[in-house]
Amino acid sequence: MSDRFGVGGQGGYLGPGYGPLYLDMLVDVTIGTPTNQYVLTYNGTTEVWEPQLASGMVAHDLTGEYHTESGLTVGHFLKATGISSFAFGSRTFTISATIKAPDVGYTIVWRAPFGCTCTKLEGRQKGGTSTVINARYNGTTDVATSNLTLTAAGTWYSTTGIAQTAWSATDWLEWEVVTLGSATEITFVLTFTEP
Repeated sequence: MSDRFGVGGQGGYLGPGYGPLYLDMLVDVTIGTPTNQYVLTYNGTTEVWEPQLASGMVAHDLTGEYHTESGLTVGHFLKATGISSFAFGSRTFTISATIKAPDVGYTIVWRAPFGCTCTKLEGRQKGGTSTVINARYNGTTDVATSNLTLTAAGTWYSTTGIAQTAWSATDWLEWEVVTLGSATEITFVLTFTEP
């Protein structure tokens, strides 16, 4: 049977598997040239999708309650701060290494690929007591304001007293063992933010 349609409310046949179609079921959804934002909303009574003027749509910027582009810092990242919130901010990362069979002196471990800010030095030792450490910037400057003493084995120690906070691309880092208290391993961790 060929497809056929009725007029004036008469039924039509679309083909096998389709129910009857009545022209008076059709709704004209033409709204002309829209001057506002519209969405299609399903009407459960008429079982028809109908255009509705969208509500709650307001112009907004990129941060804050809606967003804003002002007051940003070059290099900051957009990141989630909660289930339904986000903000621009710096990225935190760490540079770490474990030196086995350490000795007093310096070990070059990293060269900065971008500008960043140092915020904390941490350390942990294995098999020793009272090991004293620091980190060194560009082979000349201690990173921490004061040396960090690792009093007991198997315990993390840290300091946020950082003398050399600002790092630029190509600056380099050394781990520094000031005093070796018979430790068999020393783990160093330096925390940075970018930018």
